[in-house]
Amino acid sequence: MHIGLTFFSILFSQISFAEATGTYLQWECTTGENDKWICAQRSVLGKEYPRPNKIETFGIVQEENIENEVVPQVKKASNLDWIDEKDLSDEQLALRSSGCCGAYIEPERNYPDSNLKPEDAPLRVASKSTELIQDNVAYLKGDVNITQGYRQSRSDTATVDQINRTVDLEGDIELREPGVLLRGDAAYMNMDSLDVEINNATYLLHESGARGTAQNLQRPGGDIFYIDDGGYTTCQPGNNAWRLVSSKLDVNPGTGIAVGRHVRLEIKDVPVLYVPWVRFSIDDRRTSGLLFPSWENTEDNGLDFSQPIYLNLAPNYDATFTPRYVEERGEMAELEIRHLSKISQTIFSGAFLSSDDGGGDDDNINISTGKNPQEGEDRWVADIQHSSTIKGWNSNLNYTRASDEDYFQDLDTTTLEVISKSYLEQRGSIAKSIANWNFLVEGSGFQTLIKDGEDQYELLPRIQIDGNFTIGNFDFTLNNQYSDYDHNLASKATGRRLKLDYAASWDNTWEWGYFRPTLKLKHRTYDL
Repeated sequence: MHIGLTFFSILFSQISFAEATGTYLQWECTTGENDKWICAQRSVLGKEYPRPNKIETFGIVQEENIENEVVPQVKKASNLDWIDEKDLSDEQLALRSSGCCGAYIEPERNYPDSNLKPEDAPLRVASKSTELIQDNVAYLKGDVNITQGYRQSRSDTATVDQINRTVDLEGDIELREPGVLLRGDAAYMNMDSLDVEINNATYLLHESGARGTAQNLQRPGGDIFYIDDGGYTTCQPGNNAWRLVSSKLDVNPGTGIAVGRHVRLEIKDVPVLYVPWVRFSIDDRRTSGLLFPSWENTEDNGLDFSQPIYLNLAPNYDATFTPRYVEERGEMAELEIRHLSKISQTIFSGAFLSSDDGGGDDDNINISTGKNPQEGEDRWVADIQHSSTIKGWNSNLNYTRASDEDYFQDLDTTTLEVISKSYLEQRGSIAKSIANWNFLVEGSGFQTLIKDGEDQYELLPRIQIDGNFTIGNFDFTLNNQYSDYDHNLASKATGRRLKLDYAASWDNTWEWGYFRPTLKLKHRTYDL
């Protein structure tokens, strides 16, 4: 790939040593034949800066001044582009990840050629002072801004080599590309290959919210990040609630995958886990690996840490296994399995804790036993969601059950979703439609999780047959329902109900009005 530096504008101060705001003359230099500089004066708006200490005299060709041209400026990053929730626009709030109290927002690119790829755009340079070291090497100093298409950088100093097509940056460096912010104190860029290398780097991926540091960061060809002695987290700036620290870390935004070697997991800068090799996802694309961990610290449970592991088993089914450590209760695991086919979809999820240690709240200790409630007991929750359609038959199953009424209060879930934590529904149904008839058979029950709350009635089963007919101007509705109610308490009334709702209507409509008389029959039979 050949990338020419087709436009290289270096701005020199004309004579005055005093800074002033207004229109003043500067030199503009471009490359001519045999890689020689061709320069001309132009007028620009802004502050005038002192002439550099050394200026080589080489062939200067006077060209027409360019009036009122604004030199491209790169917006300096503030707090790694993080914006608090209260300062986000409605549009930005809609794109914010759930649970976050802010977002990383890229500044607007409003300079020339910002919509072009670097290989298709000229190189543009601006600085406070410039010194020509050789015919084809320039040293720039003071608020150095370099843009080449959508790639832009800011630094204290820069050395631009016209022959080798390289740029060396030093001091408070910022390098931007779409969705990427890199910072450091020394950097190397190749204008042809687009290679980048930064020392003492800080990196940010805006879309995924991933950020980290690196003793050395390399990005050959503007693709994969190769990080030496670096870290990775998705926490907001200034908050390393969790962080992966690795001797070698390869981050590929193109595939959404990161691979780390000799990795340790730190919680509030305290190492809690070491793995020699790990592969994990950095965005929402489906790929096997570690998902972002979660943790909290409570009085009853102490440290509660979960590390989800996603398994992309096939295009139509996957699993998420989550080891979980609860300091005051023990080790447990959560599992979710999802399956999708042309005729059905199923989600099974569950969690299990063997022999609960009881928690750390001594106020709950039973005086007679000397134990906390549920201490020594196995704790679990199971949930299955299923729906299918086979040759006109529709089936649905929604079944959730927990080991005890205190499960969600004590342990909750970190990766599983349970809609209600007061009553757990257990419902199943089969339905079929044939011509003018709809058939339904269903059963339902509930597990009560409210202390001293009454158990709900079970419906075992309900059979419903509904018919709708039209004969001429007559419409007929025949709704038939049989229900059997049961309860686990003998003191509660149980029994069966037959419910019939029939209707016949005569539909007559004319231009001047309509006439629709209807005859209805309602019948109820109870057997208690």
